[in-house]
Amino acid sequence: MGTARRQYMDEFKREALELLVSSGRPLSVSIGTDGTLSYVYANGKTVPAYSIPLGNVISPDNLTNITGDVFQVSSESGSLVIGTAGTGALGTIQSSELESSTVDLATQLTNMVATQSAYGASSLVA
Repeated sequence: MGTARRQYMDEFKREALELLVSSGRPLSVSIGTDGTLSYVYANGKTVPAYSIPLGNVISPDNLTNITGDVFQVSSESGSLVIGTAGTGALGTIQSSELESSTVDLATQLTNMVATQSAYGASSLVA
């Protein structure tokens, strides 16, 4: 599979290089729902440059939490399967969308109220 992907990428690079020479620098970059990153040029031409892979495991709840939002595959989570967005059990990529916050708002507000109460109580003691 590595050889096929390398050949696929080389074809992307060749076409992008030819367009760069003929059209100048790209004006923008777009990302399709299938994970294809493309350059958009002034002449309207869009050239695919890279395919963003997605990964999945059978049991995401059993991934090992390394730190913060970093996880590692474990024997309980199952093997990592890498593929193209929108195929098999892999979702699609939503470009230019905001992700929901990973902060637990209730916990943060509770901590803030507790800190404010402690600060207020300590100022009365003095």
